[in-house]
Amino acid sequence: MNPGLYFAIGRKARDLLYKDYAQPQPLQIRYQSYDWSFDFSCQIEEVLPGLNTVFRVVVPDSSQAELQYLRDYVGFSAGIGLKANSAHGFDPIANISGVIGSTVVSLGADLGIDITTRTLNKFSAGLSLNSAFLIASMTLSDSCDSVKASVYHPLNPPTMTQLQLS
Repeated sequence: MNPGLYFAIGRKARDLLYKDYAQPQPLQIRYQSYDWSFDFSCQIEEVLPGLNTVFRVVVPDSSQAELQYLRDYVGFSAGIGLKANSAHGFDPIANISGVIGSTVVSLGADLGIDITTRTLNKFSAGLSLNSAFLIASMTLSDSCDSVKASVYHPLNPPTMTQLQLS
């Protein structure tokens, strides 16, 4: 049983709160202010056993290619891309995340590296506990500046009544 990927830590509670509200529009064009963007992503599953690929392009902001590897007790993701910089075009970035554990308990970390300056610009770590009656997660985000915790509990599964605390 694989633990999934790092971005899945706390996802059940986030989906309950933001599922219908925080979805970005895949294509956005504003004619009068000339503000526009185009978001395209593609995922190819099982390129090799346990290996997925994800390609994402957000014009004119960024682009990224990512490899995801999922096995029994490990989930790993590594990506490289370009991020828009108003001063001089685009900056190359790299992102590495990993999770170890099972579907019951998992521990993970996420690192973002600015390749141009060779600095670590993002660090997050998380812990997730999952059971039939309770899903709890705690993440240390924003380079260890903030702690977020959430608890998700289904109150009445037939009526889809759920409780989420953050």
